[in-house]
Amino acid sequence: MQEATRSREHRAGGEVGANGVTVDGELFDRYVAQFEEPRGEGEQVVVQSSR
Repeated sequence: MQEATRSREHRAGGEVGANGVTVDGELFDRYVAQFEEPRGEGEQVVVQSSR
């Protein structure tokens, strides 16, 4: 998960506006380390093809 998410973060890093957020690697790694995947919360999984 982390590599795919990091890849998206790098692509989005150049955006300007409400979706343009800059996060350094250390903060991103802390977020990923503490992230808990939702389980039993009514979540739906959407499978995306890799580009």
